[in-house]
Amino acid sequence: MMTPEREKMTFSCRNCEYNIGRNRIGCGGHCLKNIMYESGGANYLKNDKQPKTRTKREKVNISDKFKLVICEKPSVAQQIARLFNANRRREGYMEGNGWRVSWCMGHLVHLAQPDEISPDLKKWKRDVLPIIPEKWMYLPEKGKEKQLNALKKLMNDDEVFTVINACDAGREGELIFRLVYECCGCTKPMARLWIHSMEDKAILDGFNHLRPGSDFDNLYHAALCRSEADWLIGINATRKYGLLAHRRGMTIGRVQSPTLVMLTERAKEIDEFEPVPYYNLHLSVDGVEAVREKMFDQSEADALAEKCHGKPVTVKSVEKKEKTVHPPKLCDLTTLQREANRLFGYSAKTTLDLAQKLYEKKVLSYPRTDSQYITEDMQKSVKMLVGAAASAVGVNVVFSPNTSPIANNSKVSDHFGLLPTENLTFEKMSGLDDAEANVMSIVAHRLLCATASDHIYEETVLTLDCEGEIFTTKGKRIVDMGWKQFELRKSEQAEKTLPELKEGHVFDHAEAKRSDHMTTPPEHYTEDALLSAMENAGKKEFADGVERSGLGTSATRATIIERIISSGYAQRKGKRLIPTQLGRLLADVLPEPLRSAELTAKWENDLLLISEGKLSPDDFMNGIHKLTHELMDIQHDRDKVRDLRFFDQESLGNCPRCGRPIYEEGPLGFFCSGSYYGCMWGLWKNSGYLRAAGVTLDRKLAAELIQNGKAHVTNVLFENSNEGDLMLVENGEVYPNYKYIMSEQETTEN
Repeated sequence: MMTPEREKMTFSCRNCEYNIGRNRIGCGGHCLKNIMYESGGANYLKNDKQPKTRTKREKVNISDKFKLVICEKPSVAQQIARLFNANRRREGYMEGNGWRVSWCMGHLVHLAQPDEISPDLKKWKRDVLPIIPEKWMYLPEKGKEKQLNALKKLMNDDEVFTVINACDAGREGELIFRLVYECCGCTKPMARLWIHSMEDKAILDGFNHLRPGSDFDNLYHAALCRSEADWLIGINATRKYGLLAHRRGMTIGRVQSPTLVMLTERAKEIDEFEPVPYYNLHLSVDGVEAVREKMFDQSEADALAEKCHGKPVTVKSVEKKEKTVHPPKLCDLTTLQREANRLFGYSAKTTLDLAQKLYEKKVLSYPRTDSQYITEDMQKSVKMLVGAAASAVGVNVVFSPNTSPIANNSKVSDHFGLLPTENLTFEKMSGLDDAEANVMSIVAHRLLCATASDHIYEETVLTLDCEGEIFTTKGKRIVDMGWKQFELRKSEQAEKTLPELKEGHVFDHAEAKRSDHMTTPPEHYTEDALLSAMENAGKKEFADGVERSGLGTSATRATIIERIISSGYAQRKGKRLIPTQLGRLLADVLPEPLRSAELTAKWENDLLLISEGKLSPDDFMNGIHKLTHELMDIQHDRDKVRDLRFFDQESLGNCPRCGRPIYEEGPLGFFCSGSYYGCMWGLWKNSGYLRAAGVTLDRKLAAELIQNGKAHVTNVLFENSNEGDLMLVENGEVYPNYKYIMSEQETTEN
């Protein structure tokens, strides 16, 4: 919600009638904490109204009832509690002045996993797919039960008469609060604080304009649909392909799978790339060099070089243009991760962990942000941060910070762009370890760049004529360094300058020579490049106004990349991410809806309609149920998954029934790879018959049984026998049976 226009409204402090005007500090700050009066709202009085006369009794909060504010993070709760003078610490909340302020610590409850819903679903079985719960179950997050219990007690306390949702102003923040509200069985009136700035004035304005919780019901339904849809697709696809490939550690998801496909498609391009020779022609005259690039016909390049070598060159034209490069915006988390990977080689997860530490040390704003802007009411305080940031990184700032380009309320969703806090000083910076200081430096330098002046340069385009052949070269001269002087690591490439020349100038003698080159394949993705690709995936397919675009969010992309690596689908080699053979095979068998950002774009567009009340949540979920059933078409994927199932195994021999290879499948046994074609031949390691005989079915014994139909075994536990032949017998059953024949020597002795 936009805050009121400051130019049209001024305010008075209710305690001393001081005219606050546009200064949020008000009357020296000594009354700021008391602006929040007994009934709970921020009671600003317009100057054209006289403040009411109040008795001493009225000024004191005599009610034994409380308003309960629930924030998403403890840090936000502390800031709100400070404003309300709720400074008494309790178990899991702060209290004072008729307020109780608590927090959620992110998600406190989660959608139950299949085995948590029913013990029957713990074992992966094909015949129960797809798993679609009749009723969704939510359970406490492990390690957060204490805070959830504290909130449950607060919400149901008779002393609390209303609950205010102060979680982040976005879809996920709405979900975090509503799930706790529902799971705690709360039925008390619910209000919503909807702000995009953590400035004191913005918080107080927000509390003065609280909205009914019901205004955000549609947003909650959209968040719920997103959560349940991800569960349905992720759980069922993971189990389906895990069963088909006999790989329980396999993971498949709406965001992870198309990200993996990006890696594998790039690897295919590199593998299939065939280099092609090409030639550049260099024309040099008195220190000026022009190049005609990428001529694929060598004879043409040679002929041109021969034609121009030693000939005069005329300056055909000289064009000069002044060009402007605007400052970059602030870092969001993805930008920070990309820069840290490019400059220092840090993984996305490492950068997120470092940013979290800096946030906990109170020198960095909340790191999990997808915005590069600040709200308009933050401009004054951000200008003050510029000097602090410059001092912390040892930079001398002589410019007047311009925050207008980065101030945009509509571009701030849950959180504003990354900023150093007022706590960042040169001493604090010096006390950070090297990795933390590197990440903090990126944020600080980006703030300096974002608030500095434009970078201005003059570009000269020089056109040369040699024997009727036209060559062009460009030069660059810096007019105003602007924001580029504050870049953390400047370009090492020297700017190309050209001498002052006039049209019609003639050079007597040109040198022309050919250089030989080969086309090069694309590079494997670095995390910098992959994060960018995820952020921009399918961008044209996302409607304006969607809350999330691209693959994943700033907060989840690092986790997705780490999951791809930990699952064995890709590996790091230096800065590069290389898909493994397992990752390539999995990407090849994925169904089309899980191969690109198209599914995510469709979901986000639909979720936007749900949040606007233009699409029924039931209609959306019916579509998800239909898609889930379509993805469970096992028959269609049997052939495709065969290579994935056995790619890293050595066959023990061919199946006695169908002739297809037989492979070991972990602790289970040895099975025919033609099971999906109807052949169920297999030898179980935990066979009761073998246990009774004291025989262990290892690879050597299994191979002998498969190849010969029998194998000699010793130390048998059967009565009156120590060794003999173990034979396979076909009795028309699903699996072959065993038959033991003791050795002839033992038979004679008995």
